[in-house]
Amino acid sequence: MKPLLLIFSFFISSAVLGQVPFCALGAEWGGYVQCSPAWFPCAPGYPFSYTAKVTEDTIIQGKYCTIIPEQDWWATSSPLPNLIVHQDGHQIYRYDRDSADFKLVMDFEKNVGESWQIEVPKYWTGNDIDTLTVTVTEKDGPLRRVNINEWVDNILLYEGFGGVNPNCRMFISPSFFYVSDPFVWDELTCYSDPVEGLLYGSSTGCMPTSTHDSKPKEVAYRIFPNPASAQINIVSSYPNHFNETAEWILVDAVGKEVQREQLRSGSTASIARLDNLPEGIYFWKIMVKHQSVETGKLLIAR
Repeated sequence: MKPLLLIFSFFISSAVLGQVPFCALGAEWGGYVQCSPAWFPCAPGYPFSYTAKVTEDTIIQGKYCTIIPEQDWWATSSPLPNLIVHQDGHQIYRYDRDSADFKLVMDFEKNVGESWQIEVPKYWTGNDIDTLTVTVTEKDGPLRRVNINEWVDNILLYEGFGGVNPNCRMFISPSFFYVSDPFVWDELTCYSDPVEGLLYGSSTGCMPTSTHDSKPKEVAYRIFPNPASAQINIVSSYPNHFNETAEWILVDAVGKEVQREQLRSGSTASIARLDNLPEGIYFWKIMVKHQSVETGKLLIAR
């Protein structure tokens, strides 16, 4: 009987170890929260920044789960419970404490015309539990356009990025139905590549760390998008020296340069406008004295 138990235990351990975590333990990221154009004039305290760190994980019903602080989903002081998230290939689930079950949130395996349902918990809506039907209307690689029920349409999703909503993770939050147009979004979330099992991120996104002892990388430059316009703020942790030429360079997904901005000398902040660029994923880098000192991703969606 003992060999059988050992084999059974090894099988369970191997199955758990083979799972790709939604977000690795020790991962740290930050966000820059601006008020949406629909809320102008902004309430006191905007804009503000926050950070979050995954300090716990757990195994529930044989599934590897990430525990995410509520600040990661919506920066607030209200007592929302920490979220427990499980990723299974192209599907993402949240663990529902009341039913002791996993509820589907994202299903990137669905094709055009197919649907999935999301059960929105009461503490997010303030009302009774609501079930939303999400239907795929366009599928192109990692991109999805979806309709929600019959009254919210043309929502853009990107696998790995989650919902293209300001400062939100995984599509569900108090600003669930808000998408600005145009919208420039730096990668404010972290995610696990389902193929490589790696954690990706940019200077404002997830730090590439996956162990308890890993220290997040200190960044000299950060990109803060402005949801109200097609511009970004390029902020450095120290002023650009007058005798140094610092440039922000943007390339498209195939590596072709599409924009170059010289950063202001003696200042910690510069602005770049992206009005004429088509939708898609771009990569940026900061060059100082012809050397790359910072890199990141940018997603443009309208």
